[in-house]
Amino acid sequence: MPLFDSVAIVSKGATSDLKARFGIAPEDEIVEESMLAGAGAGMAAGAGWAAVCGPYFFICALATVPTGALVGGAAGGLVGAASDAHKTPPDEQLLALDKLFADIYQRHILHMEIRDNLEKQIPPDRLADSSEAGALVQLRLSDVRFTRTFSGKYEWTLKSVMVVTWNRNTGQMRHSYKIYDYASRALSLDEWMKNDGEMLNSALDESVEGMAEQMADDIQFKD
Repeated sequence: MPLFDSVAIVSKGATSDLKARFGIAPEDEIVEESMLAGAGAGMAAGAGWAAVCGPYFFICALATVPTGALVGGAAGGLVGAASDAHKTPPDEQLLALDKLFADIYQRHILHMEIRDNLEKQIPPDRLADSSEAGALVQLRLSDVRFTRTFSGKYEWTLKSVMVVTWNRNTGQMRHSYKIYDYASRALSLDEWMKNDGEMLNSALDESVEGMAEQMADDIQFKD
């Protein structure tokens, strides 16, 4: 991307795929559908793993072995031979974590928190109204989940798409997009649920701040 004089930062909520996962009707998409589709494909290819959700919103199985074999799983039997040493926890324990996180998640508007944290990373004199800024930065939350790792522990993962548009008032408008992800350290279910989810709250805050820092590093300004 080029160097900019100023930027405007706008949150566009969650991607259609993420909204469908939570049963939320998609809002009007302002970010170009073709670009978001490309971002989704890039995420799947670039991340190098496939997550398959079981009966829970936030807890998914994680596949990372080169052969593509599924090696982890939430309740539902998604456990490959490579993970026989790590038995899937009881449904009750998984459900308790999923419910606890859902309760905490409802207290956050993650896509807005990412935007607010990104704005804090940008020099105030470089922020402008969307109608005047040299570039428009659009953010969209694309994934929220726990994944079970090879060790049998669970890590919290947050993913977002950032689309930057510039030359908007010319006949040569340009776009660039990038997928950002933040993964917490892996903890046991008991550690995640300790003290009414204290670690969950910390992981949410850390993931939002860490993702905003990554995004800010990619937005550069003219001297």
